[in-house]
Amino acid sequence: HGLDASFPLAGAWRGGVSLRYFGFPDYNEQLAAFTASGMLGRGLSAGVQPVFARVGIADGVSEYGSATAVSLNFGLRAEVYGRWVFAASIRNPLEVRLGESDERLERRMDIGAAYMPAAGMESRFSVSRDFRGLRLHAGQAVPVGPVSLMAGVQTDPVSLSGGFGATVGGVSFEYALQTHPDLAPTHQAGAAYAF
Repeated sequence: HGLDASFPLAGAWRGGVSLRYFGFPDYNEQLAAFTASGMLGRGLSAGVQPVFARVGIADGVSEYGSATAVSLNFGLRAEVYGRWVFAASIRNPLEVRLGESDERLERRMDIGAAYMPAAGMESRFSVSRDFRGLRLHAGQAVPVGPVSLMAGVQTDPVSLSGGFGATVGGVSFEYALQTHPDLAPTHQAGAAYAF
């Protein structure tokens, strides 16, 4: 489960809160992230995000193996000529470890570009590197009336995704389906409202 909210801070800066919960009573992961992002200059923005992560493992009577860690994420975004966007981010650059197990939280670096020739039409390409290796992602969004259709592909493992998004009365809805070579398809749905 996830919940995200953003709000204005001072000037061109915004704040955000993200909460995540994954698992069940015997094993669960919780995450709370706080984001500050804003404009550094014309077309250039940056963000920083401290992340608080906790893993809880229960043995039926009491909890054991539970641990908490704090890490940081950073990102940069540049708009070029109003149609191109280039971005880069790094998650957990200090390779923070979790509890006595000394297991590292995921460290990941992303670099990407997006091209927007018309309203609602967008092409994206990105490269990601983490402990699993290098992955490529490509996606396309095309407006069809009030609905935006989306499709994408990624490598390692090779998977396809597709979905749609629409905005009705200030409320945005999105749904996506992603395949996996070994697991059942993943469904994702979300709604957003701007006050």
